Amino acid sequence: MLYSHLGVCGAPANWFSPEIDDYSPWTSKPQCLKSDGPDLNGTYCIFSKKDFAEGRGITVVTTWALANEMAQKAAFAQPETIAGMNDLVNPPWGPPPYDKRILPGRGFGMIANRTIFRGERIMQETPSFVYNRDLFSSYEDEDRIPLHWHAAYQLPEHTRIELLELHKQHGGDEVDDLMRTNAFGAYYGDPWILHNNVLPRISRFNHDCRPNAHYYFDPNTMTQYVHAVRTINPGEEVLINYTDAEYSYAERQHAIHLSWGFACQCSICRQPKSHVAASDERLAIIKQLKESLNDWTEIRPDRAQMAETLITLYEQERLHVPIATAYEAAAYAYAIVGNEQKARKYAALSVEAMTIMYGADHPLTMDLEVMMLNPKDHRTWLFEQQGQEADSSAEEGGATQVGEEAAARSKWSFF
Repeated sequence: MLYSHLGVCGAPANWFSPEIDDYSPWTSKPQCLKSDGPDLNGTYCIFSKKDFAEGRGITVVTTWALANEMAQKAAFAQPETIAGMNDLVNPPWGPPPYDKRILPGRGFGMIANRTIFRGERIMQETPSFVYNRDLFSSYEDEDRIPLHWHAAYQLPEHTRIELLELHKQHGGDEVDDLMRTNAFGAYYGDPWILHNNVLPRISRFNHDCRPNAHYYFDPNTMTQYVHAVRTINPGEEVLINYTDAEYSYAERQHAIHLSWGFACQCSICRQPKSHVAASDERLAIIKQLKESLNDWTEIRPDRAQMAETLITLYEQERLHVPIATAYEAAAYAYAIVGNEQKARKYAALSVEAMTIMYGADHPLTMDLEVMMLNPKDHRTWLFEQQGQEADSSAEEGGATQVGEEAAARSKWSFF
């Protein structure tokens, strides 16, 4: 039997609606799955807001506590901060620099219709569907799947149609499949809880292990942003990376096949075996260098040279996004030995790259901006000299203080 108010066949027996009168900012009364908890905070419910983002709408399946925290974000509390976010005709940064086209054997693709320069905004979008991943392990499919169908039908019709038209790869339940195939991971709450963000438009960008665009999600504005990471020429497809940029060839192929069901034949994966092997060797060295540079428990006279080598390896690998961390390492390396100009140079490069990688308001970006403006104000300035002075102090009987400083250094982590 079809329950029209649910949009599914069969209504779960363990659903309930909390006895509350005020459920703002949500526009529909939350529907919940019964739990063993003593209160609502740990209960999984559907929270929907049809007028979110100027009528784009949003539906969230998560715990009551996380939904309350989410509702405090600027996107909900100050809706003017996301005005125009989903406008594809006249977005705030100008006409779209791409056209959506059908590509033979690949479905849709986003093709640049003009030259797009590094750092340019390509797209921004608020999620239409947010789903707490803990639900996969907390409930059986017979309880979970009707919940997310009901959540989908809480969206405005035009947004729901856009959602349901997304590509499906795995088979089985339609909403379950499109979510597994198209979702982007995002963290909400404190401590962080991993959720699926479904963004139907950004999901249309195809994959390349060496992409020309990068996305990041800002939980405060509930918006995912896409920027160019290098110059993209007219007629070139705009591509993002679906996996970890620093995975080896085998790791990339496994992850892509597992989640999206295809063998990657991108610009790096289709190279001759000897080239792919050389790339994997560079990636292994990158990993080793990052581990060494992230160890602040001892003084390393060659730290700056290591950071410069890391930058070179990232350039050779065409990793235009994570190179931000190599610039960061170089800025720290020169700051700790008191080289003001080189610290400033690499801090500036890192700020530019971090803005693309994480956003201008991210704590790491703002931290590097302090060094860019005045390296001597940064916490790493002459850090190793301070460590040497502390070691001398230890020899003179200040062992307790030195131990505390060494412990503090051991907790530093910049990657």
